[in-house]
Amino acid sequence: MSFGSTLTADSANTRSKTMSFTVDVHHHILPDIFWRATNDAHSPVGGILPAPWSKESTLSFMDDAEIDVAITSISTPGVHMGDDSAARDLARRVNELSAELIRERPDRFGGFAALPFGMGQVLFGSDYPYLRRDLAVACRHEVETSSELHSEESRAVLAGNALKLFPRLAARVPKQDAAISRA
Repeated sequence: MSFGSTLTADSANTRSKTMSFTVDVHHHILPDIFWRATNDAHSPVGGILPAPWSKESTLSFMDDAEIDVAITSISTPGVHMGDDSAARDLARRVNELSAELIRERPDRFGGFAALPFGMGQVLFGSDYPYLRRDLAVACRHEVETSSELHSEESRAVLAGNALKLFPRLAARVPKQDAAISRA
């Protein structure tokens, strides 16, 4: 994502004299601790075997792609693999690594925290404005009607879990749906 603000580079900079400041808000980190806990080298999640990750490799990539700042997050499948305790431990470990990266290079990194959520704590997201409206509607319909989710789980995904994070929004919940804000 380019914010389009113009900066003047000094003559030592290899980039052009005038450049756009670029912030990558979808930049995955795949540290070894995360990779070992969530993947099998012979069958990686998503079917793609990424290159080994390091701070140096990500900085090199950012420099080559002329990315000024990366807002990092871990990748699929997240930290919850079915064991709540292991998910909390892995989330803490990857968050500590991310915090260290930000402490060392606050000029280059920000980060989204890894949260140890299982299905009962998933949040609905429309991915607006990137997802077509009809696909967002279909996604919501799938959550509402999925045979894999109980009605309480689908209500939690659609609103209940978010209301736990943002309790001030509970006042906007229609009376017939007030139970989801207490779930």
